[in-house]
Amino acid sequence: MKQTVANSSGQIVQKTMKDKKLLCSEKEMRAHIEQLMETQGGICKLTGLRMHLDKQDGADNDMLVSLDRIDSDGHYEIGNVQLVCRFVNFWKSSQGNGRFLELLDRIVEHRKLS
Repeated sequence: MKQTVANSSGQIVQKTMKDKKLLCSEKEMRAHIEQLMETQGGICKLTGLRMHLDKQDGADNDMLVSLDRIDSDGHYEIGNVQLVCRFVNFWKSSQGNGRFLELLDRIVEHRKLS
């Protein structure tokens, strides 16, 4: 905690961003996303929760549809994207699907035992 406080003085920090490319045309990706929406039926690929659409009545920002790279080291391309809830994309961060689901299973098991 002391280290976090000491390093959090409102300073500007320069960082290197991960290289992320779109490896198909925008039109192709848009069509693929529409296909994923239909195939997934509005359900988050990783949690099975119903995703919300922007401007939908009662939409919860954490449940909004978010485009996620399956392999976070890869690029945005057909076959490497899935639709998940926004909070899932945030929590998953740069982890692969497998590790994220393993941690999620741990949470579920712990909650069952509590």
